Amino acid sequence: MLKKNQYLQLLFSNNCLESVIDNLKDNKETLFSCLLVNRLLCKHVIPYLWSSPFDLEINPNKHKLIIRTYISCLREEEKQWLINYQELTTPTIDYPKYLKIFNNNQIQEAVEKFISEEKEEKEEEETEKIGLLYKLITNLLFKNTKGFTDLEITRNYSTITDIKFTNLIQALTKLHTFEFSGVCSQKICQLFKNFAQNINTIQKLSILFQPQNGQEIAFEIILSITELIKSQTEITSLTISQYLDNCNYSEIYSSINFHSNSLKFLRIEGLVQVQQLLNVLKNCNNLETLQLWEIDGIDNDNLFNSNYPGFEIKNIKNLYCDGYYSNHSTLTTIRFFLRICNQNLKMLWLSHVTKEILKDIGDYFPNLNYLSLKIYEEELPYLIKLLPSMILENFTLSIIPNSNNNELLLFNNHNIAINFTTSLIMQLTNSMPITLRYFGIDFIMKKRDFKFFFESLRVPLIQLAILESSIIYDYVLMDILTYAKKYGTLKELIYDQSYDDKNFSEKMLEEARTVIPKIRVLKRGKSSICKNYFDIQYYDESRRN
Repeated sequence: MLKKNQYLQLLFSNNCLESVIDNLKDNKETLFSCLLVNRLLCKHVIPYLWSSPFDLEINPNKHKLIIRTYISCLREEEKQWLINYQELTTPTIDYPKYLKIFNNNQIQEAVEKFISEEKEEKEEEETEKIGLLYKLITNLLFKNTKGFTDLEITRNYSTITDIKFTNLIQALTKLHTFEFSGVCSQKICQLFKNFAQNINTIQKLSILFQPQNGQEIAFEIILSITELIKSQTEITSLTISQYLDNCNYSEIYSSINFHSNSLKFLRIEGLVQVQQLLNVLKNCNNLETLQLWEIDGIDNDNLFNSNYPGFEIKNIKNLYCDGYYSNHSTLTTIRFFLRICNQNLKMLWLSHVTKEILKDIGDYFPNLNYLSLKIYEEELPYLIKLLPSMILENFTLSIIPNSNNNELLLFNNHNIAINFTTSLIMQLTNSMPITLRYFGIDFIMKKRDFKFFFESLRVPLIQLAILESSIIYDYVLMDILTYAKKYGTLKELIYDQSYDDKNFSEKMLEEARTVIPKIRVLKRGKSSICKNYFDIQYYDESRRN
């Protein structure tokens, strides 16, 4: 039996160890390396690693380890249903109970990859085996978990809706984040209603449903979402889409008002009923971030001119507007949202601006810290006039070659270089605020223009992002290295590798790592570098080799 002082020493050691590991919880690679140190450390690390095992980047074959481990945790009779896995020994550790973040898409993909690599079944048999294994593992996780904090449902969600009700609710008693993306069926509507009746702990809620026809199902969707929002005690983050045709979203907006004091983040996709949103925003006294994706224009200019005199979103700090076309109505809506933000705005993201919007930015937002703009080439002189008066630390610039084609506003797939003159490059580099610490380049420059740009740049950057994948060439990295050696301040380089066959050579990357401490690759499908606000993730190239 342990003496009292020995017990206290052991307790103190465990508490310290837990504190150290808790500080490392977001660094999966470091935690993974701790597994083989000793039994005590292994015991403390396992719950963290298995709380979200699919996020472990260090192991390219992680799906094999995870799926085999979960199979070994199945009941013996369930293993018998799976050919080749009957002999797997049940582990002494109940790994499924530690899972906190359930993402059905991650599990589905891991199962598909796991089964397809066996290459033993015909296509029909493989599909059947994937479905069976996915269902078994999903049921195992819901039954054994101590409680999910995050639930993300996308793609094939039929297995989720078929889970035994008691297991479903028991697994979600600690739910903090719920994200749904897909087609809303009757079963999904019922799932939302069950959540509304049994769960009130959700703080971060995201429901993105795809466009679909049918007035009856549309009414059911809105009703079930409304009930879910109203039933929660305190929602701080809400994302919702408006892709149902001819629907009145007043009930949903009314339910948002229930959380007007707690709501700090609001994202609306497919915004069509601007006035109803404004009625909600008037009551959201603590809202800090507003994101609008795909915006329909307001009905007329009267709203812009007179309907909301003196109205402002009091505590707004971050405004994000993207995915909209440059017609008069929509741009008027953007200008209106700019007008109702106060001077405390710290971050602004706009996917298209005019010279009038640039003037509004200069007039109304003297305290901007982060600015991301997409502009036409012809608007560059107006931007150059604006920049010197700003105190920006972070600036991302996307320039669209002059065109009347609105599609270029959303996607610049034409690989057209900007027609820079030497004078224009000088004006642009000289206009960069000396306070700038991060610069993101999302436009194409010719080789000589890129070199001259960085020779002329007088701002000591700490971070640089190359967000245009079509300029990932060694000469680009060479010019960046010359700049980095000149100022000695560049600590991080981020670049977009959208295509496998386009990358800096390993030789240039090796040289770059001797000068730039961190080199990161933007993950595919991401279009922003604003990781603090929009959850953007990177691969760290400096850790290779």
